[in-house]
Amino acid sequence: MQATITNYRGVAQATLDLTKIALVAGPNAAGKSSTAQAVAAALTGDGTPIPGIKKATAGTLVRSGTASGSITLGNDKGQTTVVWPAASVKTTGIPPQSSVYGAGLRSIVDLDDKTRVQVLTEYLAATPTLADLEKKLTELGFPEPTITKLWELIELQGWDGAHAQVKEKGAKLKGQWEMVTNDRYGTKKAETWIPEGYEPNLESSSETTLQSFVTDARDMLEAAIAASAVDASKREEWEGLSAKLGERQSALAGAKAVKVEKPAVLTDLEQQLADARRTVADAIKFRDSIKTELESGKSASKPYDRAHCPQCKTLLHIDSNSAGHVLRRVEDEQPTLTNADEIKSRLAQAEESLAEYTKIRDDLDIKCAEENGKYTSALAAQSRAVHEAERLAKESEEATRELKAVPQSAGPSASVEDCRKSLHVAETRLKAYQSKTNADWLHKAISQNQELLAVLAPDGIRGDVLTKSLAGFNTILAAHTTVANWRPVEITPEFTATYGGTPYYLCSESEKYRVRVALQIGMAAKDNSQVLVIDGADILDKGGRNGLFGLLRHVGKSALVCMTLDSLEIVPNLAKAGRGVSYWIGSDGVVREV
Repeated sequence: MQATITNYRGVAQATLDLTKIALVAGPNAAGKSSTAQAVAAALTGDGTPIPGIKKATAGTLVRSGTASGSITLGNDKGQTTVVWPAASVKTTGIPPQSSVYGAGLRSIVDLDDKTRVQVLTEYLAATPTLADLEKKLTELGFPEPTITKLWELIELQGWDGAHAQVKEKGAKLKGQWEMVTNDRYGTKKAETWIPEGYEPNLESSSETTLQSFVTDARDMLEAAIAASAVDASKREEWEGLSAKLGERQSALAGAKAVKVEKPAVLTDLEQQLADARRTVADAIKFRDSIKTELESGKSASKPYDRAHCPQCKTLLHIDSNSAGHVLRRVEDEQPTLTNADEIKSRLAQAEESLAEYTKIRDDLDIKCAEENGKYTSALAAQSRAVHEAERLAKESEEATRELKAVPQSAGPSASVEDCRKSLHVAETRLKAYQSKTNADWLHKAISQNQELLAVLAPDGIRGDVLTKSLAGFNTILAAHTTVANWRPVEITPEFTATYGGTPYYLCSESEKYRVRVALQIGMAAKDNSQVLVIDGADILDKGGRNGLFGLLRHVGKSALVCMTLDSLEIVPNLAKAGRGVSYWIGSDGVVREV
């Protein structure tokens, strides 16, 4: 495995053999950390390996005085090339790779508590199962449906998503409690909160019973108000109307009994009008037949020269001749007209007859309309009489009901003021009961929600499962530190690091360095990082450095180690010892093999 670096920050040129251990030593500010960063960039595929540097500002990673920089890292399976200032990354095949933790770009000791737990959970495959959740929540008394629903939420939104949703629900429940109580929520306050008007005996009551008391009190108040609102004049009016009830009901019955019959003269006129309309229709047909005869030169058929008399209903024959036309009774034989002049004469006679019949029909139509108007008016008058009688009877019935509903007098116990007080007491008791019941239920729901929140939190059930998984990880760390002859490095149940039992934040800088390296190597083993990048090893004394190299030889991974040394002469020759290759980087930024 080989890395070639050109013009990256402090490095002008470097070709490194990373097959085993590559040691890059040199004075301060020579480019050792630049070498480590370039290799880490290629291993992780991150063109901006320094925190705070983005692609837009990646030009600052190019060595001063040059236009571009690059690194190519590869082996016989593939390679990665990173070019600056574009910070572009190109890979072919399957190049060597490492995680940000194995490449030394990040350490879990620098993460906040929440992120550290998340990363350790992922690395140690310590995600809780449904069985873990069921066991925990069953111990807390949660029913199976709640557990199932929560697990579905976790599968849908993840543990952090479910935690956020449960947290949001808790906030809403607290808001509802505060709306009910008009007070700020607090656990101790909620346990002892009592609303105004609440009485100890309400604990044994029910909302249904208290609601019935309110209903009864409201009915009594309405009755008292109704009684007090009716004065003597109103009562007298009702009594007068009620006294007329029988009379008005009889009048209503009489009005309904009146029947308006259709007049005989109207019936006769309607019959005459119907006959007249038929006569006009027959006359029209007769006239039209004569027109047809005149146009075709043929004699009209016999039936169309006959018509009924509008008055006596006798069947008449229209007889036309040179002297004019007359109506006579129908005889067995009718003359046949063939002369055109005679036909025209007959047509004129038919037109005159049609006009006469039409006038008779129109006169009958007018008379029939007049008689029908009189009949319709009579029907409307009878309907109005029934409607008025019904109104008067209903008025007396309503007055009778009002008299029955209003007490004759309201005694002192039924006064409006007393009824108002009774209703106020009943409503206060009901409201107090409802407020206390709702507040207690919401407090219980909030408490259960907080239990769920604690279970879903990173240090909840996930923390419990992770704590169990940490035992195996700590065993790996203990083995590594034993090989390095360092004090034990351990992750505590609180997910903080210690060195020989001392909390990380209380350790010296060299002790912190050992912790970071031990965790880096342990995590690289978990994520299968192929190359370790370890910078700043000069913080260790000779014994510490010997332990580091012994540890790297033990884990058997390729590694790049950078450290500050004062001169080339004191650089250990790894090649001579068969452990790798040693390099020296001078002030010119060129890395040379020792």
